[in-house]
Amino acid sequence: MTTYNTGNPVPSTNPKDLLDNAENYDTAMNDRVNPNWVDRLGRVRKTYGEIERLADPGTVLAAVETAEEAARTAVAANRTIFRATKAELLAAMQGPPAQMDETPGKVTNDPGHTVENPINGDYVWRNGQLVYSAAQPATREEVDYALETYSALVGEPVEQYEFFNEYPVPEFFTDKAYVGTDSADFVIESKTTSGEFVFNGSASSGDETQYEFHNAPDTEGMGSVFVDRNEYIFANFSQVGDWSGEATPANSEANLKFPLNPLTQMLGQILYGQSLYMGCRGIPPLSTDQPYSNWTFGQGPRSTRPGGTGGGTGTQAAIPLIENTSNIAGNGSPDPGETPCSGAANFFSVQIKDWGIDPNALPVFSSTAGHGGYSITQLNENSSWIAVWRDHVTQQKARAEEMGKEYIVPVLHYGQGESDGGMDEIVWRNYFLALYAYQVSFVKSVTGQKWTPPMHTYQNWATGNASNPAKAYLWLARNYPNTFRLVTPLYHLPRADYASDGTHLSNIGSKQLGCYLGRASADVVLSRPMTNFIMPGKPVYESDTRIRIPHASGFPLQLTETTAQSGYKVLTGGEDAGVPVVTLDEYKNVILTLPQSVSPEDLVVRYARDYKPEGIVLNGGAGDLCDTDPTTVIISDELRSLRSYCPSFVETVTLSRV
Repeated sequence: MTTYNTGNPVPSTNPKDLLDNAENYDTAMNDRVNPNWVDRLGRVRKTYGEIERLADPGTVLAAVETAEEAARTAVAANRTIFRATKAELLAAMQGPPAQMDETPGKVTNDPGHTVENPINGDYVWRNGQLVYSAAQPATREEVDYALETYSALVGEPVEQYEFFNEYPVPEFFTDKAYVGTDSADFVIESKTTSGEFVFNGSASSGDETQYEFHNAPDTEGMGSVFVDRNEYIFANFSQVGDWSGEATPANSEANLKFPLNPLTQMLGQILYGQSLYMGCRGIPPLSTDQPYSNWTFGQGPRSTRPGGTGGGTGTQAAIPLIENTSNIAGNGSPDPGETPCSGAANFFSVQIKDWGIDPNALPVFSSTAGHGGYSITQLNENSSWIAVWRDHVTQQKARAEEMGKEYIVPVLHYGQGESDGGMDEIVWRNYFLALYAYQVSFVKSVTGQKWTPPMHTYQNWATGNASNPAKAYLWLARNYPNTFRLVTPLYHLPRADYASDGTHLSNIGSKQLGCYLGRASADVVLSRPMTNFIMPGKPVYESDTRIRIPHASGFPLQLTETTAQSGYKVLTGGEDAGVPVVTLDEYKNVILTLPQSVSPEDLVVRYARDYKPEGIVLNGGAGDLCDTDPTTVIISDELRSLRSYCPSFVETVTLSRV
C-alpha cells in the first residue's frame, strides 16, 4: 500500500516517503497471497513470495524462464571481440574456437575504412558471416556537429525531453507517427490516415501527410526528434530551446513543459459552461475565507464587467477568493452559492504545497463566466455570451498586472452538455472543437503566452443511448489525451437537496468537483505524469457468455457495489441480454458473465447510463467502477474521497482478431 503517495522523485528524505517505503517493504517481503505490489511511484513489482514461486524449478513458468535465461547467458558469455581490422575480427569469429551466433564484435582501426565505404564499427556474427550493424555509434565528428547545430543559438549543452501518452493503451490510437530531420535540418513529421502525433496534438488526414517545422525568429534553440526503442517521442533541445514556427496546414506548437515561474506568475482559472460551473443550488456557500493567496473579482466569482454583456459588475476590482450568493442578472443560475472555483483554486494550492512550492508564491485568480441552461450554440465563439468569458480573461489579466504579476492561463475549463443531450455527437463535437480553438487563440492574443492551454472537462449526466456530449467528451479524451482531459464524471458527487432536482450539485458536491479540477490543473502546471484517471477500452467478445472490458488507470481498480449490475447493461439486437455477473480481475479488466449465450453481432455494452443507487435523484445513470486512490479532502469537517470514477460509455463489442 502507499498511504501518502507524494510522487516525490527518487531519492527522497520526506518522512511521508519513508513511511510509504516501510509499508511497501513489509508488503513486498511478507505478503504470501498477492503476486504483485505497487511502489510509491505507481510501478507494479513482484512480491518476494511470487519471486520464490517463479524460482521453483518445479513450475512450468520457472522452467521457461530458466531456459530463456540460459540462452541469454550463453550469448552474453561471448563478450564483444575487439580487433583492429575486419580480417582479424573475421578470423577471431571463425576460430578455433568458433563463436556462437549473435556474438558482437567491433573493428577499431581498419586502414581501408572511408566515409563512403565504412569498415570500422559494430558487427555481429551470424550464420558464418560478419554482419555490419545497421545502428552504429556516432563518430566524434558527428557528435561535434550535432552539438554545434543544436546549441549554436545559445551555446549551451543539449537537454533531453521524452514525451509519452498518459493513457498507456495502444488501442486508443489509430496509427503511430514518426519524426525525423530532413536535409535542411528542419524537423519533419509523417502521419498515416487518421493518425495523430500526440507531441503537438494536431490531427492529420491523407496518406503520409508531412509537416515541416521551421525555427521561428523568437526561438532560442532548435531540436531534433525521433522515436526511441519504447516508441516514445524523444527530443533533443538546446537549453532554453523552444519548438515553434509555421506548419502546414496550420501553426503548431509543442507544449514541452509548462513555463512555471513562482513568485512572478499569477495563474488564470476561468470556468465556462452551464449552471453547474455557476454554483446553481450550491447554497449556502461554504468557502467564506481564503486560506492561501488566491483571488477573484470584487463581487465574487460570478462578477461581470460594468457595461458588459453580463449586465452586472465586479470585474473592476479584486478580492481574496471566497464564495458568496452574489449573482448577475440573466445568467440563468437560480439559488447561487458555492461554485467549483474555490475548490479548484485552493486544492491546486494544496497540491503545489505538497510538491514543495509555497502556494502564496503562485496565486490563482479564479472566476466563472457561464450561463445556466444554455446550449453550446449559445456559448460558442459566435454567441453574444462569449463576451462575458472574454471579459474575464482581460479583466483577470488587468487585476494581476495591478498586483505586479505576470498573468498566464495554464488550463481552459468547460462544463456543459446538459442542454444538448439530443444534439448529434459529431455536430456537438465540432462546435466544441471550434470553441476550444477560439479560446486558445484569444488567450494567447491577450496574454502573449506561447503555452497552449489544454481543455479540461467534466462528463455530464448520461442516460440510455442519449446525452451525446458525454460521448463526445470521452471520444476527445481518448483520441487527444494531451489536449482534452475528462477530469471526472458527475454521477458520484453529492446532489443538491431538492426533491425534483436531478441535475445540480450540492454545495459540498460543487466544492468536491472543484478539487478534482484543481488536482488536474496541478498535473499541468507541475508537468507531472497523470495518474488520476480511468479510461475504458473497447469491450471484447471472448465467448458466447463472456465480455471483457480493458481499462487504463493510474491506480488499481475496485467495484463499490452500490449500483444495480454495477452500472453495466448488455444489449443484444437492441434487447436486454439479462443480468450479468460483474467481476474485476487483477489486470484492470471488467468481466461481464452473461446468463445466456449471445452472438457477437449487434452486441452493445452500456455503463453508467441505466441504473443508479436507490433513493438517489439523478438525471442519468451511475456506476460502481472507481480506482483506489487514497487521496482525501476535508469539506465541511467531513473527509471526502477523491477517487477517480469511470466515465459513462456506450460501446459496440468487438472481436480480438489478428
